[in-house]
Amino acid sequence: MFKYVSKNCHTSAASYSAANAIARHGKPFQEAEFLKEAWLACAPSLFDDFDNKDKIIQRIKDVPLSRNTMKNRILKLAENVTDQQKNDINPLLLYRYVLTKVLTLLNRHV
Repeated sequence: MFKYVSKNCHTSAASYSAANAIARHGKPFQEAEFLKEAWLACAPSLFDDFDNKDKIIQRIKDVPLSRNTMKNRILKLAENVTDQQKNDINPLLLYRYVLTKVLTLLNRHV
């Protein structure tokens, strides 16, 4: 999933994770904005005893979760799945072709 995310871009990785969850559950793209609002509402009490609470809250604020971002992330995730399927199917097609040729040759000699 993180093919499109650079090493230290935690907010982009979180954005892709949210997009993946939204796509898996078939939710509307704007649900991501609701997620952010919910995270921000919970964060002050959830991280109250953390020394870096403000940094955590800022990181949540920085996660890109707009409708358009979710749409683009989900399209990229779908494209990635399609690419993986093509890569997995191509060797199988070659194997099937070779096997068919071998069986054809064997049948000629019987």
